[in-house]
Amino acid sequence: RQSLQVNLGKFLGSIAGLDGTSSEEISIEASIEQLNLSDSNEKDQLNQGSTSLVAVDLINSAGPDCISIQSQSSRFARWNLFAATESKKKSNFQAVLHYCEHGFCFLGKKLWADDLTQISRELHEIAAFASYAVGNTADTTQFAEGIIENVSLEQSLFAQLMILRALESEEEHQHIIARGLALLRSLNLNVPSNPTPQIIMEILTETGNSAYKYSEEDIITMQKSTSVNSIQRNVMHLLGAVSMACYQTASPYYPLVMCELVNYSLENGVCEESAQAFALLGYYQMFLQGNYISGKYWADVAEKIIENSTKLNFQANLCLKSFCYLWHKPWGQLTDELFSLYEISMKAGYIDGAMYAICQYWRMSFARGEKLSVISRHYDSFMESIVKHCYSILKFVILDFSLINELTGNSDDPYSYFDEDIHNEEELVLDGKERNNSHLLHFIARKRFFSSFLFGDFSKAAIYSKEASSFPTSRVPKIQLIHHYFYHGLMAFRLCRDGKGASYLKEGQEMLEFMTIWHEHSPRTFENKLYLLEAEYLAASCNRNASLQRFDLAIKSSRDNGFIQEQGLAHELKGHYLSSIIEIPQAKESYEKAYHCYIQWGANAKAERIRKDHNLEISRGDVEQNSLKHNRDW
Repeated sequence: RQSLQVNLGKFLGSIAGLDGTSSEEISIEASIEQLNLSDSNEKDQLNQGSTSLVAVDLINSAGPDCISIQSQSSRFARWNLFAATESKKKSNFQAVLHYCEHGFCFLGKKLWADDLTQISRELHEIAAFASYAVGNTADTTQFAEGIIENVSLEQSLFAQLMILRALESEEEHQHIIARGLALLRSLNLNVPSNPTPQIIMEILTETGNSAYKYSEEDIITMQKSTSVNSIQRNVMHLLGAVSMACYQTASPYYPLVMCELVNYSLENGVCEESAQAFALLGYYQMFLQGNYISGKYWADVAEKIIENSTKLNFQANLCLKSFCYLWHKPWGQLTDELFSLYEISMKAGYIDGAMYAICQYWRMSFARGEKLSVISRHYDSFMESIVKHCYSILKFVILDFSLINELTGNSDDPYSYFDEDIHNEEELVLDGKERNNSHLLHFIARKRFFSSFLFGDFSKAAIYSKEASSFPTSRVPKIQLIHHYFYHGLMAFRLCRDGKGASYLKEGQEMLEFMTIWHEHSPRTFENKLYLLEAEYLAASCNRNASLQRFDLAIKSSRDNGFIQEQGLAHELKGHYLSSIIEIPQAKESYEKAYHCYIQWGANAKAERIRKDHNLEISRGDVEQNSLKHNRDW
């Protein structure tokens, strides 16, 4: 029977062209008839799959012990490599690992022999990728190290990248930076070892000047006409992986690695991997040099490169949709694009990337005012996947989830998802301190600032805002930064009005200046925020009429642009101001409107706090009617 399986497998392999020739006009049914198979199970097996995979499965069933000629072993190892590659295209990563294992068995002791180095490397590469896709970082590292030990540095770049990705899943960002920089310097890439602010600005300026020698059309022409080899692509991937680790830690190496990625792309050819370089160039043009027009220009170049690419460039897409375009595109559009990025990443096997995308999607959904109960259900449905495939981001997701629970009054315990001894936020703080994880500690402080502000404890909010701002990651541009500046400005003007110190007026004015600039580039997103900050500034300046006018403009703009939570906030802050100038009936009317907005948003606990603090008389019918007004489809 094993002999029959080998012969049938060889025959079908020749039909499928597994050895480089093909006779596709011969059908599987004809093959069965020609070989006079009597086993109905084998007939069913042949008719269920593609000819090539059936051929490989038959050879694997017979096993390497039935192969008498050594050359046949390497031949069938190549067949398994082909089957693994086909399975990877279908995102069937368990099948990939299955075929790789058989490929290793056929090579046996000849694994990494001089004449079999290439197939040994390719089997290890695809096995490392598949292990990473199914969340097995230990096997990912093992397969990658097998490559590194047996080939040259240039040939091991993909393996090096997989190790960096495995480290990313383990939240070992500093290890990624140290290992990555050492690799880049081994490749003769010039990343200065002492990145002072002066050096960073000089290199950013030089890189910007070099890039501006090329128009958008020039860069796209380079992409279409330049052939970039696999080694060059892997160098770009390495630069991208190191830059993301630098981002997570607010490392001063971040802009330097980004500049090296831009220069490397311009020198060696533009391809889809280059998109991240230009996205990051735009990012830094905006936030280190304050040039939003130039920043958008380079972001648009990156987007154009992506549009002309056939492969997924996750990092560039995430950078554009989660950072660069926050100041230029409507948030509703970015929310939809982030969900699409999640779906594409899942199909491509970039599982932890998909988890990053879905988390950014939730944050954008929260920011644009989606109903909180729907976001909460979405969290519930994805938590197990995050625990399995991207445990490194679980702590940050838990904090997001906790804030939503505080607003909704949901009593579910998100900390139950941890497989370690962390049961509440205080223990999470201790974990961050023990691990010296400044990124996590900053995230906790910012979450506490948001919570204190949204529940009206402005004095406590000021403490947490100061704590959050003390971390180096606090000024990294992202969606939370926008809300931090927005809330901090509102809080500062209120504390100034309450007599807590004139310094708060200056802090509020600084946030107002940021919002004025941002409004110029995306009025739909920032108009209501600008009006509300102006209202609080005018209130602090004792300009009653102008302040109330701005409050009303903020309310209208929030409603027109779909920011239901900020419409409620504008009503609430208007109520606070009216109370402070003893216009109590008007204040109560504003609080009632704020209550109904928060109910529509799904922030039931927040709405209940408003009702109790201001003795509002709200009927159950009013609550049920208003809660239905904002029931958007996800």
